[in-house]
Amino acid sequence: MSWAPRCVQAVSTCLVCTEGYDANWRRPKLLRCGHTFCLSCLSEIARLSGQRRPSMTPGPRSGALSCPKCREVTPLPEPHHAATHLVDNFAIVEFITGDDDAAEPEDRCARHQDEREKYFCMSCYRLLCPCCAFEHASQTPSHSVQDVESAAGHFRLRLRAALGYCRERQELLDRMLRDSAEERRRIRALCLSLEHLTGGVRDAELLSQRHTLMGLQDPEPHPEPSSHKTPKPSSPPQLSL
Repeated sequence: MSWAPRCVQAVSTCLVCTEGYDANWRRPKLLRCGHTFCLSCLSEIARLSGQRRPSMTPGPRSGALSCPKCREVTPLPEPHHAATHLVDNFAIVEFITGDDDAAEPEDRCARHQDEREKYFCMSCYRLLCPCCAFEHASQTPSHSVQDVESAAGHFRLRLRAALGYCRERQELLDRMLRDSAEERRRIRALCLSLEHLTGGVRDAELLSQRHTLMGLQDPEPHPEPSSHKTPKPSSPPQLSL
């Protein structure tokens, strides 16, 4: 099998059940981490997660599910905490249907078919139609519900701020690398100077030791004391009678 069919199969198949995506019960749903799985598998994972919480078994909090691949937790949209309300992966929907307008019907609310999803909850990352937006804001007043254009502008600003921060960090790292390279050059030059100085000291010590040894092997002769003796005074001649 060539790489092209394998890529097509990987994109159009759920990694959990290995079944192909479709536009109904196996619709591709996008999690917060960026991974995609079919609606059927995510609904089953959410159901099992809800059953596990009363027994205090470690797992995601109520109303959320863990990604089967990376384990990052994705909150399920209120009020029913159902995987059905998760965002579709429109790229895969368009790919499997082969229709450029495949994602357009998804602008409409699942509960109110005649309403388009024009609002977005900034707290639970959920698209809402006007009716659902009013209901959601009434039930959860702490959540911020905005129209999709305002929400998109908010995320654009956050992306720009994050990009600016990353650029500043990159510039700082570049300066640190340049300073580190300069310090390495200075340390290398200092090490070479120390090596030359150490070699000079060693040579001087060897020369001093050599002179000492030569002095021990061939000592200089000391002058001997003079052997000339002082003549004794002669006795006076004796006179004969």
